[in-house]
Amino acid sequence: MIDLQLEIFKYVYKLREEKNKVYSLEDWDKDVIYVFNNYIEFINYFKNSGMPNVKNYVVDRCIEAKLKSGKVIARKWICDWFITMNRPKRNYSFKEIEDIHKRGKLTPWEAVDEWESYGLCVPCNTGRCHVFNTCHDCLKEYASNKYEYESINDFIDFNKSYQRELRKRR
Repeated sequence: MIDLQLEIFKYVYKLREEKNKVYSLEDWDKDVIYVFNNYIEFINYFKNSGMPNVKNYVVDRCIEAKLKSGKVIARKWICDWFITMNRPKRNYSFKEIEDIHKRGKLTPWEAVDEWESYGLCVPCNTGRCHVFNTCHDCLKEYASNKYEYESINDFIDFNKSYQRELRKRR
């Protein structure tokens, strides 16, 4: 059944509904909304997206409107921004760091330092630049999504030796 109040709301404010409710930093279109069937579904979106301790008074700021039918309308970019800023960050024990280094890899924070030394940016659209205050914050958030990283220096050294090998063959 069509929810007339929802359709009018979308039409008046020129909004598009996103059916696939998945946390993402790649799409920051300000006209995209999520429509949740009820408040519990709205809260569960945050819990399932990496915020285990959801505080209702915090996520309530994401709500654009509550309809008479009980549906909750929220802008996608605001929801995803709240998740990004409030997700718990992983703390590594000394043993975990040692294990990562033994495998010749870097922790996310070391990878950020290395990326910054080369002036690298996160592979994405420019939407992330509007979310984070600095490139450092953006790189930290991006790095927190993986447990460990390869060193760029290893990759660069490999490419240099590979290029030397190619020149010798010619």
